Amino acid sequence: MGHRRLRVHCALAVVALLPPLMRAQAPGEIQIHSRPYRLVPVIVANANTVPVSVVVRDRTGKVIAGLQEPNFQISDDGHPQTITAFQTVAAPARTAASTSAAPAPAAPNAVAPAAAAPRYIALLFDDVNSDKNDLAQARNAAVRFLREQIGPGDQMAVFTASSNQSLAFTSDRDALSKTIAQIAPHPRQSATGLAPCPRLTGYDAYLIAVLHDQGALLAKNEETKACNGTALQDTSVRSELYLNACGLKCTFGMPPTEGSGGVPVATLAEATWDLTRGVSSDTLAAVRDVVGFTAKQPGQRIVVLASSGFFSETLENEKDQIIREALRSGVVINALDAKGLYTDEVEPPLSEQSDMGILPLAAMIFDEGARFPMREAQADAMATLAEATGGLYFKDNNDLTLGFQRLGLAPEAGYEFSFTPTPLVRDGKLHALKYELTPRIPGATIEARRGYFAPLPGPTADELERDLYQAMRGTSVRGALPVEIAASPRPGGLAVRVHLGVTQSAESLALVAGLFDASGKYLTGERGDIALALKDATFKKLRKSGLAPSFDLHAAPGAYRLRVVVEDGATGALSELTQSVQVR
Repeated sequence: MGHRRLRVHCALAVVALLPPLMRAQAPGEIQIHSRPYRLVPVIVANANTVPVSVVVRDRTGKVIAGLQEPNFQISDDGHPQTITAFQTVAAPARTAASTSAAPAPAAPNAVAPAAAAPRYIALLFDDVNSDKNDLAQARNAAVRFLREQIGPGDQMAVFTASSNQSLAFTSDRDALSKTIAQIAPHPRQSATGLAPCPRLTGYDAYLIAVLHDQGALLAKNEETKACNGTALQDTSVRSELYLNACGLKCTFGMPPTEGSGGVPVATLAEATWDLTRGVSSDTLAAVRDVVGFTAKQPGQRIVVLASSGFFSETLENEKDQIIREALRSGVVINALDAKGLYTDEVEPPLSEQSDMGILPLAAMIFDEGARFPMREAQADAMATLAEATGGLYFKDNNDLTLGFQRLGLAPEAGYEFSFTPTPLVRDGKLHALKYELTPRIPGATIEARRGYFAPLPGPTADELERDLYQAMRGTSVRGALPVEIAASPRPGGLAVRVHLGVTQSAESLALVAGLFDASGKYLTGERGDIALALKDATFKKLRKSGLAPSFDLHAAPGAYRLRVVVEDGATGALSELTQSVQVR
């Protein structure tokens, strides 16, 4: 059965009277929350400006400083853009401590150099997507970095993607070392899938379930045919996860092109991808939480993400939210590939070969062709977060101590500018950004956000508030939405009942009822925000009966003008009603 979404916010001394039908609905189908309404001007800011933070490096990785606005060119989906604001930024210089020589005496009347701002470095270990060996290497390198590279004014914090270990910012090296040493893997899924056979990585599942790649499906079907009977006897955690994910679909006696338990490979891929996407979404949520916590600290704010990689396809919105928050708060995200320099085996690991017979040629060819794009997909989130926030991505190097050393340093110089997309396309989609240097600097690389999400179609929240304010101040009457009002005097005020018709497009409604005196001065008012999550059957009933919230407006005896405005939150459509009322 389909559902329609709609909520309402009610937090005032107003009583929302609902018809019996509404009270009988399941919790959450209809929510009405209200609060006192203040008639204050609403200024709509230009929310279409896209901020960009840029770091430029030469071929050796050294930051290039001294560039100016004319040195940058930016295009939005191929359309050249005009930079509307530009400034250079520089990290405070740090003086390396030295114990080999005494400091030189200061010259008379010399001005002491400004103290370097402290570093706040948050280490985030991905203990969900990293295996035991990778995590151990990252732990050991982090401890060496802590002992050798952290200055007296620096502070570090330790977090994990699973939230099993954490330590807030501190300069206590012993406490930091102890916390880091306790970090252990907390995997939520097997690297090769829910079932022993066929092997389905998160990338395999993505190809089959999302991209509908027939080559991948064929290879996994062929691999399933080669599975021997041991696959059905597996009692490992993988089988338990697999059975939980597949539920009643896991039945035996199905054709050989179906996985363990008789589940079609395509269905198994969907279950695998659902789990993979959920794990990746939770990992990105952990990154966002750490960025938000780090943003509250003074000085240089750096997040170092150590991970073996995870799949983030279809999670562009989550990545963009992290990038926006990091750019807004000046947090640099650096990423370290905990795998270091590695080589893939031609044959499947021995731990996997026991679950199958001879690997079919189609499966071998697919595995060989999928290895490199799979590694790229695993690294995409780390690379994107680092590049888009002006950070570094340290990979293909087994010297992880060097990686922590480089990633723990904020860029010495960078550039911040913004532009207003022209033309502005309100499609809610990701728009690609491309940067160029003028004149071109051979070997130079630009680290900056690679795209932005355009605003969704329809009015923004600020625009809705502005239109609501202007309608309340007006005197015109219009009926874009089906609305009727009935007001009756009561001791100390007025009882206002509003009848709202529920239309097919209604998902969120804002309702305001206010009183004006004879001179046109606004006296008091109440606002109700309504959101609906109606089942189809409920919607059909409410389409006939409508909604009937009621408000109590308190006022001294006298003559007033009652103004009621209802606004559709999705389209911005308005209904405005005015009625003369008397309070006894």
